[in-house]
Amino acid sequence: MSAAQTFRVQLAQLGLRHPVRAADVWTGRSLGLVGGSYSATIAPGGVSLIAALGAA
Repeated sequence: MSAAQTFRVQLAQLGLRHPVRAADVWTGRSLGLVGGSYSATIAPGGVSLIAALGAA
C-alpha cells in the first residue's frame, strides 16, 4: 500500500525570486502568497498543478 508523499520546490529553482500569488489550476482555489518554497502532499496516484499568478 502506497502512502501520500510531500513534494517541495524552491521558487528560486523556477526562476521566481519574489513572492507570487498562487492558485490550484484545476479548482481555481487561491493558495495565497507563496514565497521561498511551496510544498504539497499528494495522495498515491494523484497530481497537483499550481500556477504562479504574478508578483505580489
